[in-house]
Amino acid sequence: MERYKTLLCLGISLSLLSGCQVYDDYFAKAPSETTTALNSTAPPSTNVNNSMHLTPSSATMDLINKNDILDAIHTQRFMLDYVIESCEKSSVPTDIALIPLLTSLYDNQSKTADKAGIWQLTPQQAQNLSLTNGYWFDARLDVVGSTDAVIAYMKFLHAKLDYDWTLALTAYHTGLQPALDALNYNKTNNLPTHLDALNLEPEDKQFVAKLSAVSHLLATLPKNTENKLMSVAFPGQIDLVSLADVANLNLNDLKNINGGFKRHLTDPDGPHRILVRAEDYKQLKSITKDATRLRRISKSNWNHHAVAPNESLSVIAKRYGSSISEIKRVNHLTSDIIIVGQKLLIPETQPKATTKPQATLQGSGPRRILHQVQKSETLYHLSKQYHVDIEDIAYWNNLDKPAIQPNQTVTIWQYIPTDTAKFYTVKRNDSLAKIARAHQVSIIALKEANQLTETVIHPNDRLVIPTKTTGKLQNKPPASS
Repeated sequence: MERYKTLLCLGISLSLLSGCQVYDDYFAKAPSETTTALNSTAPPSTNVNNSMHLTPSSATMDLINKNDILDAIHTQRFMLDYVIESCEKSSVPTDIALIPLLTSLYDNQSKTADKAGIWQLTPQQAQNLSLTNGYWFDARLDVVGSTDAVIAYMKFLHAKLDYDWTLALTAYHTGLQPALDALNYNKTNNLPTHLDALNLEPEDKQFVAKLSAVSHLLATLPKNTENKLMSVAFPGQIDLVSLADVANLNLNDLKNINGGFKRHLTDPDGPHRILVRAEDYKQLKSITKDATRLRRISKSNWNHHAVAPNESLSVIAKRYGSSISEIKRVNHLTSDIIIVGQKLLIPETQPKATTKPQATLQGSGPRRILHQVQKSETLYHLSKQYHVDIEDIAYWNNLDKPAIQPNQTVTIWQYIPTDTAKFYTVKRNDSLAKIARAHQVSIIALKEANQLTETVIHPNDRLVIPTKTTGKLQNKPPASS
C-alpha cells in the first residue's frame, strides 16, 4: 500500500512539472465549471455561439450607403460568403464578415492611403498580425490569410474586453486601448460596462450601429448557394497569365480574387494555391492532374542561364537585373558557389525598393505570434514562455483538447497597454508604494480609485491613477490612448 502511495505521489508530481495537470483540469471540466475557472469569462470555443451577435436593425440605415453595399453584396457575394463560412468554422459571430462591406465593399484591390485588401489593413497592422509583405506576395490582399488573421485578432479583442462581442467589434474600429480604458474606468467605478455606458466618441459607437444596419440589409436578400469561393492546390510556382489562358478564366477576375500575388508569377515559397469561384473549380482542378497543361503554366518560361567560365552569382544577378538572394532562393542554393555549365533559373527583374522594408516598422498594438510547436512542448511551456494564460491560448486556437503536436502552429497574442496620465499597467516588481511615488499620489488614494481592499497587485493589472491634487478620480477616462 505504501509503495502504491509513493508511485501515485510521484505520478502527480511529474504531471504538475510538465504542466499537464493544469490544462488537463481545464479541459476536463464541464462547460459551467470551466466558465467559473475563467472568472466567469468565456467557455471553450466549441461552445461559443457563432451566429449573428448583433440584432439586425433598419433604425440607423441613414448611416450607411445602402446602394453601394447592396451592389457589393451582389457582385462580391462569393467573398462575403467565404468570410461568413470562415467565421462559422472559427466559432465567432458572423457580424465580423460584415466589416469589409463598410471598409472596402469587398473590393480586394481597394486602396486608401496605406490601407489595402478587403480588411483595409495598414503595413503596421499587417506586421502586428504576422502577415508578410515582400517582393512576391502581400498577405493583406490574400483573402485566406488576411481573413484568418482578422478572425484571430477578433478573438483576442473578445477575450481582452471581458468576452463582450459588441465591445470587440467596436475596438476593431477604435483600436484596443480606448475601448479597454473606457471599460476599465467603468468597472473600477461600479458603472455599467455595456457599449452605450462607455465614454467613447459617438462616431466610434456608431460603427456597431452601422454593422446592424448592414446585417438588416443582408437579411432581406436570398442566401447564395451556388458561387462559393474554393481553393485549388498546385505543386509549385505558376504563371497566372498562362493559368488564365489554359483554364479559360478572366485574368483580371483571377488576379482580384488572388490579390496577394504581386507579380504574374506566384511566390516560389508559396502559398501554392489558387482561389476560384465554385463554377470554375473543376476546370482548374483538372489542370493539376494534366502534366502537359501543368508545364504550360509553370515557371519554365523564365530565363535559363548556363554558368560560363569566371562567372559568379553577382555577375549573373547584375546581368539580368536580379539579385543574388533571389537567384539562390529560386534555385535552392545554400551557398554562393556555382560551377561552369550549371543551369540556373533566373527570376524576373526586381524593381528598386522605394519604401522602407516592413521589418523596420515600429509601433504599438497587439502582436500575433505564430509559434511552431517543438518536440515535448506543452501548453504549460508556451504559457510560461510568453507569460500568458493556458486558457487564453486554448481559446485563441479553438483547442478543445489539451494536446498540441510538434510542428503545429499555435497563435499567441502579446500586448503591452499604453500608459497614460489616467491609467497605468502594472509591471513586474511593481508595488502600490512604488506606483504611488511615481505618480505623486498617496497609496490610500490609489487603493480607493481602484477599489482595492489590500495592497496586492499583479503584472498587467490596469490601474486608474487619481489626480495628484485631490486624490479623486478624474471626471472621465481618456477617449484615446
